[in-house]
Amino acid sequence: MQRLHEGELSEPFEMEALEPRILLSADGLSMAVGTVEQPDTAPEQVIEAPADLAQESSGNRDLDNTASDPASFSYEGAEKTGSTLEGLLEETEVEVSVKENPAAPNSAPESESAKSSEGDLELETPVSPIGDSEDETADATENEIFQAPELYGLELAEESIGALDGQVFLINFEGLRNGTYDGPVKIDGIEIPAFVIPSDWGLAREAFIDRILSGVEEVYAGSGVDFTIQRPRDGPHGILHVGGTDEAFRAYGDFYGVSEEVDRGNRNPEGQGFIFSERIYQPGMSQEGYEDLLVATIAREAGRLMGYHSPGESLRTEEGGLDFTALSMPTVRELTGTISANDTWSDTIHVTGDLTINAEVTINPGTVIKTDSAHWIWVNTGNLIVNGTELDPVIFTSWRDDSVGEDVSGAGTETGQAGDWESLYVNGNADIDWAEIRFAGDTNGASGGGQISAVILRGTTTANLTDVIVTDVSSTGIRIEDTATPSLTDVHVERAGGVAFDLVLAANPTFNGLTAANNAIDAIQVQGGNLIGERTWSETALPWILT
Repeated sequence: MQRLHEGELSEPFEMEALEPRILLSADGLSMAVGTVEQPDTAPEQVIEAPADLAQESSGNRDLDNTASDPASFSYEGAEKTGSTLEGLLEETEVEVSVKENPAAPNSAPESESAKSSEGDLELETPVSPIGDSEDETADATENEIFQAPELYGLELAEESIGALDGQVFLINFEGLRNGTYDGPVKIDGIEIPAFVIPSDWGLAREAFIDRILSGVEEVYAGSGVDFTIQRPRDGPHGILHVGGTDEAFRAYGDFYGVSEEVDRGNRNPEGQGFIFSERIYQPGMSQEGYEDLLVATIAREAGRLMGYHSPGESLRTEEGGLDFTALSMPTVRELTGTISANDTWSDTIHVTGDLTINAEVTINPGTVIKTDSAHWIWVNTGNLIVNGTELDPVIFTSWRDDSVGEDVSGAGTETGQAGDWESLYVNGNADIDWAEIRFAGDTNGASGGGQISAVILRGTTTANLTDVIVTDVSSTGIRIEDTATPSLTDVHVERAGGVAFDLVLAANPTFNGLTAANNAIDAIQVQGGNLIGERTWSETALPWILT
């Protein structure tokens, strides 16, 4: 098979409009991607680190687990965990046999079907009692070995069984100008840039494209479906455009990929699909995770064009949405390690290890951040902007708290416990509006004996906390250390195992509207020490305790 590499297309593809097709439903998937790996010692500290930063960590892992946002590719130490792509990748039978590096230690487990190969098949040619001809027997055997692959969340329409053999798809990595999507809706003027990969991966673009092609071919091995990166010279073929984002489709949702139709019976071999690689690549994603998810998405969109659909869905002809032909963006992201490029958080964020923020992170209203046992979030040299609202607060909580966001524990309905995760540390800048911090306060996890404050404002931070609630804490609700000068307005602490608010004498916070209830001590506590300047303590809603 000849393969086309960068620069071999003389001009971008032009697309022809197709007849609208009857569609079937394809449920959107919720997929998490990639994480950022922890260093094997505590992060290098620009200022004093959280108290437990010297704790043992899991050690450095391969540099191919590096990730970032698509523009800067400057995150440090990314790693894909075993849970992020299990369903999609196991059921899709993804196995890229040309990978040069070993799999990450926590990579998605290989399914039993992925471990099989054509060499394992033992097909016994039946002996005809009436003496079939040799040609007829050969034809029967050949028909038996074509197998439709399993694609996660989809099943092949009955009309398409036996109709995949001979289908050809061109996977176009070279861009598209003025394209047209003619599916459940019609969109003209689509611009897709040529596919790119991060420059710091140490891998040539052509080599990465070869890996993707090999991965898709592995998914469809034995099916009779052929994939190429060079335009076929004759015969009908479908096209799968890989590159860019889903900007042209934003009026209908956020998507990894879309196809023009779910083609029962594979009657139109010239269907088109779009795979938005710059949407698939997200901060915190490793090279291996990106490769696997890209392969799986290409395989799914090709499948829809041959009649794969969501089980139980009936035919649908009305226009106005892409749900039946699209793979939606994920609602869960997994993060750990160090963030060194600006980022925006939405939906559910799963913090799977200690997370250091050295860039600007903006958190959208309604976002839920779930942190695993005994891990922390540290705003070091970065800036944390929390844009919660009264109706859609941002919630920092335990990985076990199933009352909000997506379930990330996988253990059925659970509730968090005081001390499930460690703390939110702020040394850098922070503007936190309308937020809740739940179930924090133990360096060792719930009932682990390492009691610590849920929120610690330290160094010289000038953080602003407004309309913030801290609940269910093993120890102190909010502690202010060093010479920090934060501002706390309308902040409430409830069900803390220690005092509601605690500060050292050298700190100089501004308080307005502090409240507390059902804590071990409903008060503002000031630690003894040397007073280094004038102080005004005007908050009167709570008693002050000098120790």
